[in-house]
Amino acid sequence: MSAISPALLHTIRELQSFESFDGSALGGGTNLAIRHQHRISTDIDIFFPHIIGKTGYERIKEEIQKFYGGRVFGLQFPCAIDDQYIFLRFFVICDGETIKVEVLQNMRMLDDIEDIDGIRFVSELDIALFKMLSATNRATQKDIYDLDLLSERIPLIQLFEQLERKRSLFSGEECRTIFDLDEETNPLDAPLTLLKFDNGDIQAHKSRPHHSQNRVDIAENQKSWPVARSSWRKKVRVLFDQLNITFPSPSSSDVEYE
Repeated sequence: MSAISPALLHTIRELQSFESFDGSALGGGTNLAIRHQHRISTDIDIFFPHIIGKTGYERIKEEIQKFYGGRVFGLQFPCAIDDQYIFLRFFVICDGETIKVEVLQNMRMLDDIEDIDGIRFVSELDIALFKMLSATNRATQKDIYDLDLLSERIPLIQLFEQLERKRSLFSGEECRTIFDLDEETNPLDAPLTLLKFDNGDIQAHKSRPHHSQNRVDIAENQKSWPVARSSWRKKVRVLFDQLNITFPSPSSSDVEYE
C-alpha cells in the first residue's frame, strides 16, 4: 500500500491550483509521507506563512464550495477570534475517500517554500520545527515517528539551534498563531517535554488543528513504532548530554529496545 493515495495526491494538486491558495504550501505529515513513503497519511494541512485574515479565508471557502459542490462538507472555523487567530477545517470526498483539510495561517518559516513535481512543500527543516512544538504540547505517535525520521536527516542539536534562531526572528505579537492562545511550552525552555508523548495524557483542543487519530499507520518495510520510539528517546538522550541535562530513567519498554 502506498503511503499516499492517488485521491489524496489529486486533491492536494487541486487545492494548490486555486487562486485563493496562492502563497501557501503543504505542511504536516502528508508532506513527509510524499517525500519518504514512511507512513500512511490521509489528511491535508495547508500552511500560509503570512496572515490572510477572514477575507482570505472567505475567498477559500467560496472557491472550494464552487468547485467541489456537494463533495465538500463540514466547513467550519473552529477558532475565529479575529483576522490573526482563525483557521479553517473542511472535508472533501474524492474517489470515495473522505479527506480532512485544515488551512492554517501565519505559520512563519525559516526556509523558502519548495516546489517538487508541481506541488508546493514546506521545507523539512520547517516541518521539523513545527513538529518539535507539537511534540512538546500535543504529541501523537505520528509526530514522534516523523521527528525520528527528520532527526536522522537533521541532528536534534541542530534543530534546537534552528528553533532558537526562529524564536529570535519571529517573537513579535504579529507572529503569534492560534496555538499561542494556549500559552504553549517551547522545548527550548523545557527540553524534558520532548518526552511528554510517553505520558499518554495529551488532549487535543477542539478549537485547534489536530490529528484524526494518535496511532501511526506505518508503511510496509518501514521502522516499527517501538523501534522509532526508542530511536527518538536515544536522540533526546544525546541532546540532553549536549545540553548538560539529566536524562530520566528508562521504562521497561525502553530497556527492551535501547
